Amino acid sequence: MNVLQHVDITKYGPIFSTLNPRHDLKHDLIQARIAYDHPAFDASALRSQRSMPLIQNQRAISFAGAWMGYAFHEDGITTGLEAAQRLGGVNLPFPLKSPDREVRYVWLAELFDMLESLRVLSSKLKSS
Repeated sequence: MNVLQHVDITKYGPIFSTLNPRHDLKHDLIQARIAYDHPAFDASALRSQRSMPLIQNQRAISFAGAWMGYAFHEDGITTGLEAAQRLGGVNLPFPLKSPDREVRYVWLAELFDMLESLRVLSSKLKSS
């Protein structure tokens, strides 16, 4: 994490990030616990992602962002480079390859959306 977050190792020592540890960590060595969120796309978002090619580069407008993929930094840079290429005048010194993922299982996301709505409604009814 030192290199990734630009934290001086000589001043602060090595900083590690632990994801899903298999065993308990030594609590006296933990400096901080930080929870990071990552978006989970619902059915509407997945449908929107799938329809993006229909509006890309219309009226010289190209959309880019991590939200157009799995919401990782890599998705952001990839879609940004693709947008720059579509607008013209950009020649990358390397080939840009897309994983060409097909968003399947939108029906499953719709099911989860519905189940989540029922859970929220159920908890509201119980509390009233």
